[in-house]
Amino acid sequence: MFFYSGEFPVDEKLLLNKDKSYFYETCSLKENGIWKFKGDSLFLYCHEKSFKTASMNNVDSLKQVVICRETPSTWIIKSNRIKQVGSNALLFE
Repeated sequence: MFFYSGEFPVDEKLLLNKDKSYFYETCSLKENGIWKFKGDSLFLYCHEKSFKTASMNNVDSLKQVVICRETPSTWIIKSNRIKQVGSNALLFE
């Protein structure tokens, strides 16, 4: 289960595959790419991102949301928990 600020559960998934690909899904977005570990950090390199509701991908004011960044998103792993750097989100195993 995924928690935001520890106040309410949010339906989010992070699937890490053996082939180093990943799938990340939030209540509104889906993303896939390649993952890498270094020390206690997990790096997600986005290859493709889109809204779950396909028609939202065509809204001009929202197009920036679905652009993959060149820098990976970073997550810290400690004691069976994973936390995205720069976020109040905490994912429990």
